[in-house]
Amino acid sequence: MTSDQLYRYMLALIDQGNVVGEIDIFRAGLSSTDPYIRWAGIKGCGEARDTQSVEKLLGFLGTDAPDLGDANQRRVAVWALARFGFDTIFPLIEHDSRLDKSAFAEDVADLIGELGEPRGLELLSRLIARNERAVTLWASLSAAKIGEASLPVIEGCLAKNPTLETTFYLLDALSKIGTSAALALRQNSMQRSEHHAIRVMGASLTE
Repeated sequence: MTSDQLYRYMLALIDQGNVVGEIDIFRAGLSSTDPYIRWAGIKGCGEARDTQSVEKLLGFLGTDAPDLGDANQRRVAVWALARFGFDTIFPLIEHDSRLDKSAFAEDVADLIGELGEPRGLELLSRLIARNERAVTLWASLSAAKIGEASLPVIEGCLAKNPTLETTFYLLDALSKIGTSAALALRQNSMQRSEHHAIRVMGASLTE
């Protein structure tokens, strides 16, 4: 079977919901040198919630990978890990030494949003406070996914007068949450911001 044939076979198994019966193919795919087969391996192991694959799946976070367009290795690894649920995955990432690395922290920020559990907000707050562009972007998107439970974290981060870019991301998260409480916090935060551009934007919305 050629690499292309194997890749298509793996995709067919995923589409048909027959991953568990052929899980060894997907486990082997995690170690493949072919990025498409590796992507399918990640997808299948997540689909099957294969606990034997969790450590390998974690190893894909923050790693360099070829640009495959929609078949993004890091994003599918985040998706796959989220399938296992908060109680299984969060204890494995909460104190991971790799959080010092921006790319790993970025993927963890994304993963917290995919897990969708407010218990992850304390770590999300720490990631936002780093004021690193990609990390803050994903952390803010994840705060928006978690919803109104994120408001105290967002408010606390904004009160620390973060960079202009981080402030924009947090205000955007409030817009995405979209509840009356979130929008009120957004308006108040704009009016009190130390950034002139933010205050001007806030003033224009009240005119």
